[in-house]
Amino acid sequence: AAVVNAARGRELGFRFWAERASRRAGMGSEETFGSGWRLKGLAPVSVHWRLLRDGEVVWQDHTTMMDVEADRAGVWRVELWRGRPEGVWIYSNPIYLR
Repeated sequence: AAVVNAARGRELGFRFWAERASRRAGMGSEETFGSGWRLKGLAPVSVHWRLLRDGEVVWQDHTTMMDVEADRAGVWRVELWRGRPEGVWIYSNPIYLR
């Protein structure tokens, strides 16, 4: 689940998850951290992604897809920004890699 600013668009097609080998963790999931975890996301349109770990922005880009290595344990979430002027469209629920 995620919080969506409907004035900026519908969230249909938005996805955020973590993957490691054959394991997949969705929003709200808690997993044991170890090497190999990747944080992935999809958006239906090109948007400004902000990936946060423990509340700090650690990666950002303007794209439709995200694929970033989880380099350490933490509480991971994304914000998607879009529009003119740009504003927050989606706040994801976190993924906990402990």
